[in-house]
Amino acid sequence: MSLLSVDRSSKTKVIFIIGLLIVAVMAALMITKTVSPIERLEGMIYDIRLRLAGTTKPPDTIVIAAIDERSIEKLGRWPWGRDTIARLITKLSDAGAELIVFDIFMSEQEEHDPVLAKAVREASNVLVPLVFYFDRATGTAYNEALTNSAFHAFKNPEKFRSYAPISAKGVLAPVPELMQETMNLGHINMRSDDDGVLRWELAAVEYKGYLYPSLDLQTAAVYLAIPHQKIVLHATEGIQLGSKRFIPTDEYGRTLIHYYGPSETFKTLSVADIIEGKIDPQQIQGKIVLIGATALGIYDLRVTPFSEVMAGVEKHAIVIASTIDNRFLKNAEVSLNIVVLII
Repeated sequence: MSLLSVDRSSKTKVIFIIGLLIVAVMAALMITKTVSPIERLEGMIYDIRLRLAGTTKPPDTIVIAAIDERSIEKLGRWPWGRDTIARLITKLSDAGAELIVFDIFMSEQEEHDPVLAKAVREASNVLVPLVFYFDRATGTAYNEALTNSAFHAFKNPEKFRSYAPISAKGVLAPVPELMQETMNLGHINMRSDDDGVLRWELAAVEYKGYLYPSLDLQTAAVYLAIPHQKIVLHATEGIQLGSKRFIPTDEYGRTLIHYYGPSETFKTLSVADIIEGKIDPQQIQGKIVLIGATALGIYDLRVTPFSEVMAGVEKHAIVIASTIDNRFLKNAEVSLNIVVLII
């Protein structure tokens, strides 16, 4: 045997041993669920797979009522008075909107709050948001409307001892007049990954012993006529939504967002056009209408696998639509990931 062939054989053994060590370390990280470079790799693969799949036509059940540049030009600088918001609710209700869902905050008292509360009461189909603080203990005191919006049905809650849900220190809720009249409450918090891309929906957030669903989940449940007691949180596994839908989550109550496409995939109407009566009621009748900001400078920018800029209200439309469509993504089992890693 030549010296050259012995050299090659030794190098092959060394490379093989290094490879085995890398696989063993990565497999251990997967099994123990330790934060690792694999998570970053999985995120990148998730982005690529969504882009390769391309844009999917969204359902026509959802429309965005946009606080856009035209609306600000016509109705004045944001934020508008609550009487203007009340007019918008009345217009949408008169046009036959199935649900009216706000992605804007109304947490500070204003002189026209009674007018807004009256419009919400008469429409009887309005949902409004909560926002949780994760860095400071502040916000709204407990009240019945707040706690009633939390999950009340659980399966295997003892698993929370091993994987504690994402917890908040404070909450910002709507003004009391609005909370008393709204159909339901849900949080609109979003958390991007370390690379800045929004891939996960916070399906459940814990606050002072209660677990609260997202506004998107609440909206889909109301639209599907699923009563509160039929929304069951399976600890570390997912959420049972009635008898036909199970939303898979990770151990911490997060679910992967199944994007339909880039920004402006969903039908969008200008709030100014709605209030001025320039929109055909057929475009609103029977629809879930999401009210949120898209004008530059007043909306929260989100980076997604499809777009470097997406308004938060569009993310809500995506999650609501995918829930109604029974269109969910689920992480592969650890055993399958290890097989792929070995290969």
